[in-house]
Amino acid sequence: MKFKTKAAKRAARRGRPRRGNVERTPSGQISRSAKQRETNEDEVMQTVLEQRRRNHGLHPKQAKRAEAGHVLGRIYLDNQLGEHRKIGSLAHARLEAGNRYAEDVARYFGLTGIPFPSTRAQNLFAVRGHEGEDNTSRAAATRAATNRMMELEGCLLGCHWQGRQVATTIRNVCVIDIDEARGWPEHMMEWLRTGLDALVMFYGIRDNG
Repeated sequence: MKFKTKAAKRAARRGRPRRGNVERTPSGQISRSAKQRETNEDEVMQTVLEQRRRNHGLHPKQAKRAEAGHVLGRIYLDNQLGEHRKIGSLAHARLEAGNRYAEDVARYFGLTGIPFPSTRAQNLFAVRGHEGEDNTSRAAATRAATNRMMELEGCLLGCHWQGRQVATTIRNVCVIDIDEARGWPEHMMEWLRTGLDALVMFYGIRDNG
């Protein structure tokens, strides 16, 4: 027979712990609106996961991962950036470098007013004016973003004689989010990896091989 400790007995008498961070009625019950929002959020999430499984051929466990939400992440999950089983691997460094590049490009678009080339770029970074923000600080941020873009272009175009192909490939995958990239031939995947390796060096991201 299994005996319960005193603490376990007290916990059993108290029942299930009270949930926090939810709206409640004056009587202490969880409000119907809060329950409905949770139900709606669960339904939306299930729809998203089902679309990822159906449209991108992902395993159910993969569909739940944040990487499944964009093309570079799905290429990472496909093991086309290298073995991705551990944080700090070369594949993970390449993924982080590509995401940082996408964020820098999106920031540049947002500050300069250039139209976003894809919904992913728009979602990555939407620059909004803050109250009290003056034109001087925004101008400085725009100059910094423009300079960063020039540095990034130089980094990718400097990848030997393949620089232009590498730069175009990185942009198509990391910013424009072209899903067909998952089926590209090996020489194009090599351009992608070459560009990501250059970005790993540019951002100073360390990997464990």
